[in-house]
Amino acid sequence: CIRGRPVVMSPPPRTPTWIELDDGVTGLVDGAMTAVSTAGAQLVVANVEGTLLAYRETCAGCGASLRDGRLTAGALTCAGCQRSFFLPQAGRSLDADRLQLEPVPLLREGASVKVALAT
Repeated sequence: CIRGRPVVMSPPPRTPTWIELDDGVTGLVDGAMTAVSTAGAQLVVANVEGTLLAYRETCAGCGASLRDGRLTAGALTCAGCQRSFFLPQAGRSLDADRLQLEPVPLLREGASVKVALAT
């Protein structure tokens, strides 16, 4: 207790773990995108001008899956609500709203690609 008030303990933060993705992500060509399921997480991985970027698969606007979205010049458009998110700028919305996709850290090490997910 602090001065008669109970102390509320929050759970410890979950530690991220680097998880290697399958070989299909390594060969993703520029302008292409794929859906990935790993460690219980649904992700989309896109190759934008030679850089691989990973995001949670859920649209920040409508909650639909982004796996059926369209990737054009770094902008991912949701098939459900038609909002566009610019992947090179942390998945920020290109529309008037202040929405953003949830980025996932991605690391390329030689021939392998890993993402950091809290476990």
